[in-house]
Amino acid sequence: MKRFLLSVGFLVLVSQLAYTQNPFRTRQSGNWNDFNTWEEDTGGGFAATLNTPTSASGVITIRNTHTVTITANVTIDETTVQTGG
Repeated sequence: MKRFLLSVGFLVLVSQLAYTQNPFRTRQSGNWNDFNTWEEDTGGGFAATLNTPTSASGVITIRNTHTVTITANVTIDETTVQTGG
């Protein structure tokens, strides 16, 4: 029984360490550098954020019907634009 509990505890720790990047998605149309444009998944679901996505962020999704305007230089990766976005 002790070996099983130790294994489960180790898996929980590894899964928490693996979740270091918070995915972003648009909350509304707006400027890239306006945090009101974005919501962030902090592990418990998406919520409003005081951050904007960067190349160090997880997956960035521009959602259907949203338009994001880039007004300054940004470096990004892992970015998806949904159909209609």
